[in-house]
Amino acid sequence: MAGMGRVFKPSPRHVNHWIQFRDHQRVMRNLPAFRDKRTSQTFLRNMERLSEMVAAGGDIPEDLVNWLSSKLDAKRREKLIKFGLIDQRMAMTSVPLFDEHTLDESYVRETGSIIPHIDMWRSWLINLGRTSKHINLSCKRAVELFDDCGFELYADINIEEVLDKVAQWGHRSKTTQNHYLRAAKMFCKWMKDRRRAVANRLDEMPITEPKEHEIKHDRQPLTVEQIHILLEALMKEDAKFHHFMPGSERALVYWLVIETGLRANELYSLTVESFELGDMPGVHVSSAYTKNGESARCPISRDLADALKRHFSDGMKMPDAKPFTLPSQCNVAEMLQHDLEAVGIAHHAGNKVIDFHALRTTFITNAVRSDIHFKKTQELARHKTMQTTMKHYAKVALSELAMAHEKLPSVTPSVAQSVARPRVETGQNGSKRAT
Repeated sequence: MAGMGRVFKPSPRHVNHWIQFRDHQRVMRNLPAFRDKRTSQTFLRNMERLSEMVAAGGDIPEDLVNWLSSKLDAKRREKLIKFGLIDQRMAMTSVPLFDEHTLDESYVRETGSIIPHIDMWRSWLINLGRTSKHINLSCKRAVELFDDCGFELYADINIEEVLDKVAQWGHRSKTTQNHYLRAAKMFCKWMKDRRRAVANRLDEMPITEPKEHEIKHDRQPLTVEQIHILLEALMKEDAKFHHFMPGSERALVYWLVIETGLRANELYSLTVESFELGDMPGVHVSSAYTKNGESARCPISRDLADALKRHFSDGMKMPDAKPFTLPSQCNVAEMLQHDLEAVGIAHHAGNKVIDFHALRTTFITNAVRSDIHFKKTQELARHKTMQTTMKHYAKVALSELAMAHEKLPSVTPSVAQSVARPRVETGQNGSKRAT
């Protein structure tokens, strides 16, 4: 079958060449090729190879798949699908992973244009009802990782290069590196599940949890004394106004998170009607914003409830209004850092850090210190497993462990109290003997 094709120009006024070849059914086919004749000749040879492979029912060699991926545009791809030479999955190999508009949510693509894979993945995540934060982070991480590796097509992705590149990211913690690996792996699984690719190219990629010495930042809870220093300083009339909030309002935000363990996205989802400030005060969080996808009610103290009631009445806030004039979520850690520095509390020392999420760590640690049963602590923290609560959040000092150990019942046998230690006498020649 090979060698029967030709490269030609339909007429002298045509700029591009065309190729003519017999396909796997021995039907003569014409396809638009390229301006360069040598490239068009290569295209012809590869079309003849492809026709032979399809006719024989064999696997298409990887070098041919890669060539088709780099040279097939939408028009040629549709033609080959129509001829029966490639299926939809092979056609997808020439679609780019992303382009300069992938992370631009406001960009509208022209009808009929090639839509990159990650753009389609984004649309799929939106239809699943994932939060915009999850979608944006997942797409951003996949694009950044693939771009750093130099991958342009799905066929370019391979485990060794991904792991080698991530290992060079010394500026990112092991935990953050894993977030990028999971995003890339999730995307590749989607490619296979949605029949856009034959295989998940990262299916066997290992993702190992960081060891203790690999944790770049260890969140530290505030002590009770530090909490009092911070809140009392912010409650004063001369507290500075910054990040669009007066000191008293920032104090309420920190107080609320320290008492409830709310995550940042949960805090930002609240409205005035989320709060119950009656006999059993608490705050409701919608299932759309919790990490486990279940609605939650977090109890709060009577003192905090009264302070919130005064705050809402002073501001004459409507039920659907936001309870606080918070800055953008990416600046809330900076706001806390500013306030910690103002009262002389170090927010960063070595690998120890007090960031906004450390307020949640403070809440869980305080629950453990207050001798609340571990199961109740897990429920208050809204964690799926006890291991998460105790390993990553509950920070208890060695001195506190020693005090807790002293509360254990004594098992010292009574006979041990009456048994005297033998007295040792030293003789004139320096020898010792027990008496």
